Amino acid sequence: MTGAFLEHTNGDHVGKLEKLGQREIFIGRLPDCNIATESRFTSVSQHHALLRKTNQGWVIVDVGSQGKGSTFGTYINDIRLVPNEEVMLHQGDEIRLGTKLGKYLKFHGEGTVPISQPISLSGRLTIDAGKRHLLIDGRVVSISLTPQEFEFLMLLWRKSGSICLFSEICSSLWPHEKMLTSGFIDADLKIRINTLSHGLRRKLKFALDGIDILESCRGIGYRLTL
Repeated sequence: MTGAFLEHTNGDHVGKLEKLGQREIFIGRLPDCNIATESRFTSVSQHHALLRKTNQGWVIVDVGSQGKGSTFGTYINDIRLVPNEEVMLHQGDEIRLGTKLGKYLKFHGEGTVPISQPISLSGRLTIDAGKRHLLIDGRVVSISLTPQEFEFLMLLWRKSGSICLFSEICSSLWPHEKMLTSGFIDADLKIRINTLSHGLRRKLKFALDGIDILESCRGIGYRLTL
């Protein structure tokens, strides 16, 4: 499988490859586009950008629904394009449609053979503890966590890849609660932890497009798997 491709790097189809099989490819929110973006990316115009194959290679043009350029812009590697001007695409270029919360695509040039890889967030996911932000590739992830959920996430983050024991979670989140015996926690506290983890997992999966990074280690505790 050779040719030119666009790779979805966020949204519902992370890792999916779109082969550029026509000389002109429209991208936008409307279903009649050759590549239709997810409806939740509202900063993407109905007919946002055009990809065109030329003798020199593939170019992209910010056209917009009215032919005067998109409202929120088209960006190549974070540089906004001038409306209706062709810009040559190069291997690995990041295309952004709309705002920083918009649609992201990666360009694979002619003759490349992209290999699908399992989705991994290793090295991509970070946490800004001061601003209480979750980031992927330096971009803020839209997620609303309660103070206790964020504290729980930070506890797991500091031990990423290792199991965070129930006793450790209890000692960190409820330091004044009494345990039954050393290493064993009250059943009520275990229920609290399980309930907290359920809510955190649900929010994380939604924010990370279905990727589940919170692993339950039955009877022992929890850990983050990136």
